[in-house]
Amino acid sequence: MTPVLFAVPAVVAALLTFFLVRPVRAIAFRIGAIDLPGPRKIHTTPTARLGGLAVVAAVFTVFAALSLWNPPQIHLLPPGLLAGIAGGLIPIFLVSFIDDMHSVRALTKLVVHFLGAGIVVLLGNRLPDAIDMFGGQIHLGWLAIPISVVWIASVTNAFNIIDGLDGLSSGLALISSVSLAAVSLVVGNYPMASASLILAGALVGFLPYNIYPAKIFLGDTGATAIGFVLACLTLGGSSFTSAGLAVALPLLIVGVPLADTVISIARRVVKKFEGISSGVFEADSRHIHHRLLALGLTQWRAALTLYAAGAVLASTALLSVFIEQKKAALLLVSILVAAFVGIYKLGYDEFAVWRRGTLLRIYDAPVLRIGLFVAFIDIGLVVAALYASTVLKYDDWSLREQRSLTMQLLALLPALTIAVFATMRVYRCSWRNANVEDVLRISAAALTAGFVGYVVSAMVLDGAVTPTFFVLYTMCLFALVATCRVSYRVLCHWNRRANRQGDPIVIYGAGEGGTLALREIQKNFDVPVVAVGFIDDDPTKSGRWVNGYPVLGSVTELEHLVTSRGIRGIVVASEKIEIAKLKQAQTLCKDTGLWIRHFRVSFQEDFAESTPLEVRGGAISGSSSVQPAAAKQS
Repeated sequence: MTPVLFAVPAVVAALLTFFLVRPVRAIAFRIGAIDLPGPRKIHTTPTARLGGLAVVAAVFTVFAALSLWNPPQIHLLPPGLLAGIAGGLIPIFLVSFIDDMHSVRALTKLVVHFLGAGIVVLLGNRLPDAIDMFGGQIHLGWLAIPISVVWIASVTNAFNIIDGLDGLSSGLALISSVSLAAVSLVVGNYPMASASLILAGALVGFLPYNIYPAKIFLGDTGATAIGFVLACLTLGGSSFTSAGLAVALPLLIVGVPLADTVISIARRVVKKFEGISSGVFEADSRHIHHRLLALGLTQWRAALTLYAAGAVLASTALLSVFIEQKKAALLLVSILVAAFVGIYKLGYDEFAVWRRGTLLRIYDAPVLRIGLFVAFIDIGLVVAALYASTVLKYDDWSLREQRSLTMQLLALLPALTIAVFATMRVYRCSWRNANVEDVLRISAAALTAGFVGYVVSAMVLDGAVTPTFFVLYTMCLFALVATCRVSYRVLCHWNRRANRQGDPIVIYGAGEGGTLALREIQKNFDVPVVAVGFIDDDPTKSGRWVNGYPVLGSVTELEHLVTSRGIRGIVVASEKIEIAKLKQAQTLCKDTGLWIRHFRVSFQEDFAESTPLEVRGGAISGSSSVQPAAAKQS
C-alpha cells in the first residue's frame, strides 16, 4: 500500500465529518439534544450534543464504500471483525442516543456497554489464549473472554467519562487512533492501520467544531462509539500481543482516558468505604480535567496538558516496538512512576490515606482483637518470610528448583512459629499500644522461632537447609512481624502530624524536655501549634534530627527562620538554658514579632488546684499534674 492509498479514505472521512457537523447540530437543537449549563458543567451556554453522529456516520460510510468497492490495493478489516463492531455498536449507540436527549441511569448504560462488548467477543474479536508479557508468555485460556469483555466496556466508558472539556475526548481519541495506526504499520497489520486512520480522519474533521469554545459536543453517542471502536481495534490483531510491551500496548494507546476512569472508580470506592458517597456511579467534579482547572489552568491549557500526556503514552507505545522487551519494561516502570507523581500533584484528598486516617479504621475491626485471627496473620507472614528468604538465598522467584524444600519447610515453620509466639506471650501484646518492650518481646520471639525452626528442620530434613538460609528467614520474619505490630502507632503518628493545624513554632531545647514538649504537641489537638523543628545552643546538635524533626540551629537563627519557615512562636522546653540566652531570645522575639512561652510539666501537692495544659493567645502555658507527688519539679 502506498501512502496515498492510506491517506485517501482518511481524507474522505475528514471531509464527510466536517460537512455533516452543521446539519447534525441543527437536528440536535430541533430534537432537544442540548447540554445545558449546570453545577457540574464547565460551559456557560447551551450546546448541541449529537456531534458523534457526524463522526460515526462518516466512518461507517467510508467503511461501507470500501467494502462495496473492495479495491485490491487497500487492506480491509476481516468481515467478522467489521460485523462484530457494527453489531456491538448498535445497542450502545441506541442507549447513548437516548441519553443525549433524556438522561439514562449509569448502571443501565453500563449493562448495555457490556452487552455490546459481549456481542463483539462472541463474534471472535478477543484476546488470544496466550499472550506475551515482558519476555514471558501468559496462558489465559477461557479467561481471555471475560478479560476482553471488560476491556471493551472499560474503554467505551473511559472516553465518555473524560469528555468534560471542549475537545478533550475527541483530541485524545485522535492521538490514540494515530498511535494505533503507527504501531499497526510497524508490526505489519495494514488493515488495522487503515481502519485507525479512517477514524483519525473523521476526528480531524470534527475537532474544528469541538475545540474551545465548542460549538457542538460529541455527547454520549460519539464518546462511547469512539471508545468502543478503539477498544475493538486494539484487540483486533494478535500482532499487538507479541510486539514491544505486548499486552500493555493497548493500555498505553488509550492511557489517559483509562487512567481517569480507574482514578474515578478508586476515589468513589474510598468515599463509599468512608460512608461519604453513595456509590461508584455517583457523578462528581473531581476528574483529572476538573483538578487541572482547580489548579488554575484554563480550559484550553488543561486540554493541552492532557493531550501532551496522551502523546507521551502513545509515543512510549510506539517506541517500545523498537527496543528489547526488558528495556521496554523499564520504560513502562518510568512512565508509571511519573504517572503516580502527577496524580499526587493533582491533590486528590481521597488518596491522602495518612491524613484522613483511612487505614486506621481497619484496626477498629473487632476481629483484630481476637488472638486466633492474629495467629492466622502470623501464618501469612511466615509464608511471606519463607518465600522472601528463598528468593534472596537461591534467586528462585518461581520456586522451580527449591519447590520440594519450600513445601517441606511450609509444613513445619508456621506451626513452630505460632507455638513459640504463644509460649512467649506475643499474643497478649496490644497492637494499639505497642511500645519498646513489645518490640523487644517480638524480637526475642522471632529469633527464638528462627532458631527452633532451624534445629527442627535440621533434624527432620537431614541437613537440607543451611544456617545462612535461616538467618535470612529470621530477619525477614522479624521485619514483617515487627512492622505489623508497630504499624498502628506509625499510622497514628503520620495521621496526627498531617492533621496538625496552628501556628508554626520551634522548640527551644533539643534534649529530653524538647522531646517531651514535642510529644505533648503531637498528641494534644487542643494546642493550636505545629512544630517545624528545634533550636539548640549546642553547635554539635545543629543539622541533626530529633524524633523526626530537624535541629535548625541556635537562637541566633530566629530571624532567618521567620522568613524561611514562617514560624510564629517559640516554646522553651529546657530549664538548662542560660538566662542570658533566654533574654536574647526574648529580645529577638520582640524584634521579629514572635511570641515565646515556657513548657513545664509539674507535680502539684493538691490535685484540685492543678490546672491543665491550655492555650492562651497562641501560647502554651499551665502544667500537667499528678496527685500523689508532694514536690514540685520543672
